[in-house]
Amino acid sequence: MPNNIKQCDTSMYKNLCVCSSEFEKIPIEKRNLGQKRIFIRVFGKQVMKIIYLLLISFVSLYANNFKEILLLQINNPYVLDYYSNDEVAVAYCKKGDIDYFTEKNIIEFFKKAKEYDYIPVAGYCTYPCVITGKVKLDSHIYDFELNEGGYAVLKGKNEERYFGDEKLYGECGI
Repeated sequence: MPNNIKQCDTSMYKNLCVCSSEFEKIPIEKRNLGQKRIFIRVFGKQVMKIIYLLLISFVSLYANNFKEILLLQINNPYVLDYYSNDEVAVAYCKKGDIDYFTEKNIIEFFKKAKEYDYIPVAGYCTYPCVITGKVKLDSHIYDFELNEGGYAVLKGKNEERYFGDEKLYGECGI
């Protein structure tokens, strides 16, 4: 048989061996194998941590939905019809100092919100206050309706788009 063909005597499966072309068993000490496994386990974890951190950094750098966000118009908050008989809700919305509805927070919402194929009402709280306006996202202008519960509907010429603030998802225990 030619020397370049490797075979191994497999009659003793309990012994670890490396097969050589000369058909001899070369035992591997279990002690050394254990050290190699520990090294691989520790080193592998470090590599995975580095990969994970790089992935998070990459995602956070490119997490923005739009490159350009410009608020063209912001209307006063209003109360949803369902809450229109609730005097506390009406007074709260008319007060107009809702943190979630500041220009800065609205822009941040559109930067970070997750886009859905449907209105994500089931996963978010529906609060009484809603704000509307016009926003320019990249080169498209939309009318928007943003609920204080963390979801929004954008209406363009021939489209509707739906977004939700992932930080507020499931806040109502749904």
